[in-house]
Amino acid sequence: MKAVKLTGKSFGMFPVLMKRYIPLGITSFLSQASLVVSMAAVQNSTAKWGALDPVFGQPQYTQIPLAVLGIVMKFFQIAISISVACLRAAYLWWAIISVPDGRIE
Repeated sequence: MKAVKLTGKSFGMFPVLMKRYIPLGITSFLSQASLVVSMAAVQNSTAKWGALDPVFGQPQYTQIPLAVLGIVMKFFQIAISISVACLRAAYLWWAIISVPDGRIE
């Protein structure tokens, strides 16, 4: 078994390596950042317009619109994750049966 010794230099930023690994995560970063901005806008508008409602504007009911929003967003997050997984599985299945020698490139 090999041992790896970490030093301060092991945690440095190396431009040569950064050029190779930043493109791998930039799409995920941009989608997560846009999701955070959009959720902030949706939550602020829900809080603002929910307070104008005669029922949900009452102090004991002010948290209900945001709670419902959180539940709906979690449900759709799970649904989208399942959809993406099914599409990925279908793509891999199609790639396996369509390539004569069974290799996926």
